[in-house]
Amino acid sequence: MKRSRPFPLLALLLVSGLASAQEAPAEPATAPTGSLTPPPLVGAAEEDVPPPPDLDARGDEPSGSRPSVTAGALPDTRPPPSKDPVPRVAVEVLGGATGGVVGATVLGSFGYLLGSATVGCDECLVMAVAGAAAGALIGIPVGTYAGCWASRW
Repeated sequence: MKRSRPFPLLALLLVSGLASAQEAPAEPATAPTGSLTPPPLVGAAEEDVPPPPDLDARGDEPSGSRPSVTAGALPDTRPPPSKDPVPRVAVEVLGGATGGVVGATVLGSFGYLLGSATVGCDECLVMAVAGAAAGALIGIPVGTYAGCWASRW
């Protein structure tokens, strides 16, 4: 029996791997950590903000300084209510599963028909499985995208 010799490149790769497994010697720190000081704190520059209007004796604003605004004209400070993501996720999962089943059925039957006509019925099952796998790999993302698109409406 003839024994094969290892390739020189393989031997070179194995030897170079040994060098990368060694640990580098620990180097001492160049500056002691106790001598470091934090940077000085600097105050922020004040912006040009007009002073608030003077209040009258009752604590209300003077009537001539600002026009009165109704509560309906003021912007709403509350954030809009968020939608519940559960229906959207359910539609996307259902769309992905449906797309996978449809894609596997269509391309699996196409692979079966193509395999039975070209290689005979002995290997047509292999072509059908390959077609079904390809159909599922294509159908699942397409179905998920369709479910995402449908959940926006």
